[in-house]
Amino acid sequence: MDKYTDPVPGYIMEDIAKIAKDWASAAIAVSSYGKCQKLKTKKPHDLIYAYVWRQARFHSGADMTMPMQCYFDLEMGIAKKFGVRVSFHRLDESRKAVLDSLDACVDKVLREMGLSTTKASAVWGRALGMI
Repeated sequence: MDKYTDPVPGYIMEDIAKIAKDWASAAIAVSSYGKCQKLKTKKPHDLIYAYVWRQARFHSGADMTMPMQCYFDLEMGIAKKFGVRVSFHRLDESRKAVLDSLDACVDKVLREMGLSTTKASAVWGRALGMI
């Protein structure tokens, strides 16, 4: 597992798409006590769900720091689950498809939990003088 694979293999894209479509399982994984009412304060052990959790905490306004670590969590989660290293530092169509499916999952989880999907953009927009 020394080299990065390029592009993201199809079987990984399919599995990530299944994870992203099963937003109910994602909501349980990122919520406190699995009750889908409030986001956990600690990162889930499954690092693919950790990406969803970190993005959800940012977009809902629970954390205002940029979610830079989530890409490393996703890379490590894929490496742990599939034994393949995939970098998300350079986006191509396959990487963008993976991130788009997980970001759609984040939006669905936040909506179902009754949390904002745009609170962070409003806060950062005001901070940068854009709103």
